[in-house]
Amino acid sequence: FAKRRDQRELLVVCQRNFRKYIALRDWGWFMIIQRTRPLIGLPNPEEELRILEEEANIKYGEYENKLVTKAKLLEENAIIEDEKKQLLAQIEKEQGNLSQYHEKQAKLSAQKADLENQLIDLQNLLQDTEQQRVQATSDKKELDAECTTIKKDIEDIEIAIQKLEQENANRDHIIRSLNDEIANQDEVINKLNKEKKHIAENG
Repeated sequence: FAKRRDQRELLVVCQRNFRKYIALRDWGWFMIIQRTRPLIGLPNPEEELRILEEEANIKYGEYENKLVTKAKLLEENAIIEDEKKQLLAQIEKEQGNLSQYHEKQAKLSAQKADLENQLIDLQNLLQDTEQQRVQATSDKKELDAECTTIKKDIEDIEIAIQKLEQENANRDHIIRSLNDEIANQDEVINKLNKEKKHIAENG
């Protein structure tokens, strides 16, 4: 009798585990993992945009400084040209030596050319940075649209999960009812067996 009771209990456990397997093999969490996996490790477009804007502001500040320096040098060059005229006039009178003046003019011309090259490089860098900022803004819009779609999918999945959980709760209730009924039947069978044994012993 104990062996049969153990077999019945084992059968109930097997049935319960099989029902759980059937209910969970299409579990909604698997869908959530598959939907959200592409999002893992994605860069933050807002942070990249902020960094690019900071770099653009820094480069633009350097660009403005170079413009001021260029204007200052042009002003100094104009002054030097005036000085040159005065010196030429003085030289014509005094027949002085122009070597120092020419050396200074050559240095200033070289410095001016170098600053102009730097200005061109900064302008190109500023243009590249602006293009990167525009691209980052476009990427951010695309990511926002994709995130909106994924959020909608997640909401749909959450609704499906709630339905599955409700179904599991209903199945658990049914299983508990069946277990209670089986327990009652076992109790009745035990009583009948005891009565049968008692009758057999007294007979």
